Amino acid sequence: MDEPRSRKATFQLRTANYNDHSSSRRSSSVLSRSHSPSPTPSETYQGNPVIVGVCAMDIKARSKAMREILTRLVARGRGNIEVKVFGDKVILDEDVENWPRCDILISFFSTDFPLKKAVDYVRLRQPVCINDLSMQELLWDRRCVLKILDHVGVPCPLRVEVSRDGGPQISDEVKAKVEESIGLKLEWPVNSPDFKVREDKDAIIVDGKVMEKPFVEKPVSGEDHNINIYYRGGGGRRLFRKIGNQSSTYDPDLVEPRTDGSYIYEEFIDVENAEDIKVYTVGSTYTHAETRKSPVIDGLVRRNTEGKEIRFITRLSDEEILWARKICEGFGQRVCGFDVLRPKGSERSMVIDVNGWSFVKGNESYYVSFNGDLASSIAQPGEGPAGAILAPSGQVTGGLGVAVQTTKGPGTVGGKRLEKFQLVFKWGGEFTHAARYQSRDLGENLRKDISILNKDMLNNVQIFTSSERRVTASAEIFAAALLDNNTPRNVGHINPGSPLPLPHTPPTRSSRSSEAGSAMDRPAVPCYKLIIRKDLLDDSNAAKELTDDVKKRLKILLRNGESERRPELTWPKNMKAEPAQVVQEVIQLMSSFRTIMRKNYETVDVDKIQERWCCGDDPFLFRERWEKMFDDFCDVKQEKFDPSRVSELYDALKFSALHHRTFLFAIFSENGGKVDPNDRRLHELYSRAKALFDLVAPQEYGIEPSEKEEIGVLTSLPLLRKIVADLEAVRNSGGSGLTVYFTKESHIHTLVNLVLFSGLPIANPRIPELDYSSHITFELYERSGGHNKTDKEYSIRLSISEGAHSSNVLDSALDARHALNVKPRRKLTQHLDYGLVIEKLSKHFHRVPEDEDEEPLEAIDVPLANGHASDGSRG
Repeated sequence: MDEPRSRKATFQLRTANYNDHSSSRRSSSVLSRSHSPSPTPSETYQGNPVIVGVCAMDIKARSKAMREILTRLVARGRGNIEVKVFGDKVILDEDVENWPRCDILISFFSTDFPLKKAVDYVRLRQPVCINDLSMQELLWDRRCVLKILDHVGVPCPLRVEVSRDGGPQISDEVKAKVEESIGLKLEWPVNSPDFKVREDKDAIIVDGKVMEKPFVEKPVSGEDHNINIYYRGGGGRRLFRKIGNQSSTYDPDLVEPRTDGSYIYEEFIDVENAEDIKVYTVGSTYTHAETRKSPVIDGLVRRNTEGKEIRFITRLSDEEILWARKICEGFGQRVCGFDVLRPKGSERSMVIDVNGWSFVKGNESYYVSFNGDLASSIAQPGEGPAGAILAPSGQVTGGLGVAVQTTKGPGTVGGKRLEKFQLVFKWGGEFTHAARYQSRDLGENLRKDISILNKDMLNNVQIFTSSERRVTASAEIFAAALLDNNTPRNVGHINPGSPLPLPHTPPTRSSRSSEAGSAMDRPAVPCYKLIIRKDLLDDSNAAKELTDDVKKRLKILLRNGESERRPELTWPKNMKAEPAQVVQEVIQLMSSFRTIMRKNYETVDVDKIQERWCCGDDPFLFRERWEKMFDDFCDVKQEKFDPSRVSELYDALKFSALHHRTFLFAIFSENGGKVDPNDRRLHELYSRAKALFDLVAPQEYGIEPSEKEEIGVLTSLPLLRKIVADLEAVRNSGGSGLTVYFTKESHIHTLVNLVLFSGLPIANPRIPELDYSSHITFELYERSGGHNKTDKEYSIRLSISEGAHSSNVLDSALDARHALNVKPRRKLTQHLDYGLVIEKLSKHFHRVPEDEDEEPLEAIDVPLANGHASDGSRG
């Protein structure tokens, strides 16, 4: 029986980025195959590609780092290597007999991964394993890790262990492997040790051994990251998995150690430069090391434009490189990571943890070295043919949506004379240079993802867009990157028998990126037809009356206790003040900043604060934009405050932090334009604006659940109907396809609300902030079974990305692109039965009759030469 094969994915996006606002003994487990006899020549491949299977949870197997490695591996193989990603549904729901066959297996444990099941698969199919799966069991218990490190001669901090659970629970098979490979017997005392706290509370005594404070208390479980540091005299620091930009907090009441489980107590190491070192290995001959700020300093995490922790490459000593080889061999993990501390005033480092399979993120040299080492392992094909992969069948319904806010003018009331009429034109702003990079990167990353999962989808691609110019600009750059012309394929044309025909051939106009120059001057290049669908993706007034009424009632969200009465509302747990109080704090901060800004414009040469400006901005426009916001916040009574203005403030802060950060901090500095690094008032304003935005913005599309659903029906039901029709068409055709819809922010919000209130089981109903290039995907999977593979089963999985977003935009490291990376998708649902999903999504279709006479469609020709014809051609 074959595993499911992904056939269609639907993709919905938002566009809103604009400027209006070596030779040692190698353990057999390092590159292991079962010890059964080698296959005979008749059992091996004869000219067929080597199959590399990736058996890991989707969040790891489809991560950006893994995608970079796998696409390079396939390219290096030149047709001789094929990658099969097993996928969550196969791993969790299928028996191992139905998993795909492969010659080389990349597999590793992470949250929810069924390690025992994967070990059974290895026993059954006997692929060559990059990492020994069964030995990964050792990494679950820190006592095992430290005991093996001691045995192989890798130094660790002094420690005592308090085991109240009878010791690590390790299988006999793994114990035998460890004894065979490194000669170590894994045994622990059964009885609990004698443990007590000294009277002065500055030390613990375990079986007569004294451990003085400061010391580190670690749970024995390698998956438990709640680690405590106890300081002499009282107080301590609690370490935990990163939450936003926080990795630890100081607790003055942390005095006595925990007694509710088993713990390891290590001496506290004061490290050089307040940094620790993360080491990554690929085999026993390649290591990569990076330093990062130690979480024990202040618990604040420094991040770059990708939202990743800022790290710096460092050199390892010869001894540290030797430890890397010993760790690879001792744990049977060809690809792994471990943590190193370099104590102050000491010439010798120490290893404090081994992490199993670990990737370096965003480092080209690492990807190249990884592939070189991995490719060298793929010398001969393994066992016979593998089954078909669970690959997404490919309809990504992409809606790249642009948020455009409109301003209403006052009208006359009865017979009263009109005193003032203000006409505001909002022409849409300018497409930023950051948006070009983000649109291109999104297209490239999706192409790499699809080429691994099911490259046939790229032979049948349709991209639809609204007519709004920033949306079409994003769609053009995205299309050129997605449909890279380096690989021949039929682009802009529907393949014979395609399940997704256009109603008719629409008239075309040239992409704005190719309008310069005459046709005689331009060489002929392949083009893709980008289809404009105003009826599905443009603004509609159908829900205007209802949304206007909702906006008038947004003030109720600011009432005291409202966030507690409505648990569905988003309000930070660490924000102790009520929303109304936070509004007052924002007004006070804005009033202060207005005074400071006006003074600095009078006394400082603002043209010299920041020499280069981008996005057509300058000091004059900066002031005009902020003066308008000061009027909205500072010159109104709190009871008259319009909550919808929070979005403008939040967007302005983000835009300025990304494109004009130097000017932003200087113009709001009380020191005459000189920035004080200890002045955190802008951060305070940002955190409060962010909290209010997260509270208010999602409610603009309905406060009550019934309103959210109704506005969704009036705004996005035609689009949802088209998505469902696309899914049904590709299911019935037996082919694969990719459909992308680019639309506006309002359509993303309302489409997501339709999904949330459809009755589908939602894995995580709290929707993140939807930023530029946010998207929702509908992925259709096919599973073939039966004697002749004729029995078909279908499932659909939904996922969502918040787009180009950072939770720490004021401090994010930026390069000249000023571009935040688009966040990876996270699941909205598990794999669900096809019929159930279609039924639930179709619940309102009777309310909007399907149009019989479709309006004429218009297309834009997007040139695809070199894959990026439209990239960079816009000013």
